[in-house]
Amino acid sequence: MTNTLSKKNNTEVTILLPLPPTAGWKGEGIAETIENIIKNTSTITYHLIVGRHLINEISTGELSEKIKAQTLTLTPVGWYSKKIDLKTSRIVKRLSLILFKISFWAFLLKAFIKYIFSAPKAETIWIPIPMFGIFGKLFAKKLIISFWDPFVFEYSGFDAMQKIMCLSYMKAGLKTADVIITQSLINRNFLVDFLNIDKEKVNLVKNGSPDYSNFIIDKNITIDNIKTYWNTGHQDNTDNRNYLTNLLLFAFKKANLAVIRQELNKCILHRLITKASHKESKIIIISTQYRPYKGFGSLFKVLNKIIENYSDSFDFKFIFTGFVPEGFFREYPWAYGCIFEMNRVTTEQHAYIYAISDLAVHPSFVEGGLGTYPMFESASVGVPSLSHIGRHMLELEDDCNKSLEIMCIDLLTLDKAVETIMNMLTNASLRSKNIELINSIKINWQDIGNKYTELFKRVTDVA
Repeated sequence: MTNTLSKKNNTEVTILLPLPPTAGWKGEGIAETIENIIKNTSTITYHLIVGRHLINEISTGELSEKIKAQTLTLTPVGWYSKKIDLKTSRIVKRLSLILFKISFWAFLLKAFIKYIFSAPKAETIWIPIPMFGIFGKLFAKKLIISFWDPFVFEYSGFDAMQKIMCLSYMKAGLKTADVIITQSLINRNFLVDFLNIDKEKVNLVKNGSPDYSNFIIDKNITIDNIKTYWNTGHQDNTDNRNYLTNLLLFAFKKANLAVIRQELNKCILHRLITKASHKESKIIIISTQYRPYKGFGSLFKVLNKIIENYSDSFDFKFIFTGFVPEGFFREYPWAYGCIFEMNRVTTEQHAYIYAISDLAVHPSFVEGGLGTYPMFESASVGVPSLSHIGRHMLELEDDCNKSLEIMCIDLLTLDKAVETIMNMLTNASLRSKNIELINSIKINWQDIGNKYTELFKRVTDVA
């Protein structure tokens, strides 16, 4: 009776999240952030409207308890678009962009139709990306928009999104919002000083720091025993459908891609275990998806130099938690034998591959918040990390008022970067200091969840 009453008294928030078909739930920074917010807020009931391709991954993941407790509902909306191939001809590329735009607006239209007629409704709508503000305001008494970063306007590789999220359109949408949430001072200044958004609307709420320590308690995860724990880190949703049913599902592209990805990851893990089970092995994990600003070009130059200078002494293996563009394999032939792409792993499996690594390197030139998620993830399981010096690291240093030199790397200074990585791999004292420093500046997600709870309630109560 108490539980039912408390749920009735919850503040309700509808989340509209238009992640396209090329995006997964795991491995996407915005999805991970939203998941942490949902998990760490109390007395809030969320109604998540999201692409149909993500429903299974969300409902069987860490938010499943929220769904069972009826404090999270999922409303699927179909997408009809394909990834734009930047290598295609100008005509094909332009056609692809037009189709992508049509699909984007079709998603939006269907989302709001479902919001009006079938999905659970809330008076407050939260759109976690700076789009659709004008349309959101038509249906919401109170509109909250998140602004994670201005990267989309800084890199030519975001050409497709630049044409959709033009500054004038985005600015108009942001001005309709009752509240804007951003997670860094740099982003806040961009909104206020460059887009001339009312500073009273802009709320600075930092992201929390991920912590994987609970996944490895009482477990001594090593390259030799990781396979013992691997399957426990994945809820196998394969059912007993007959061969013909599975064949038809595959033919109509309805196969469970998450299950297929898990099977491929098992094969890749087996190859890694086979090749890295000796003391000369050094495993470096790069936990990020490929994006124009992620610094893969400079990273590979550094990795290439390490292979050239130190492969006689060490056997280097590189785990990427995303796909590496084929061009890097062609340019650096050693990559075929040294790189292991483990895409869309579960959070628990993510913790395990950190635990068997010797070092985490995050090459991104810029991130939306303070610091990087990977540096906190790795340190929480006792593995040091190095993050490329960018504005996200500089603001973090100012914010915590500590020198962060020991956890930073400049990938643009080739020889110095190689030296920094090798020192961190071989100097035990340096490794301990790195981990200790990172753990000392982490931000508790529960504290951030409390801030979101307070913000959502404040906005909704005055609706």
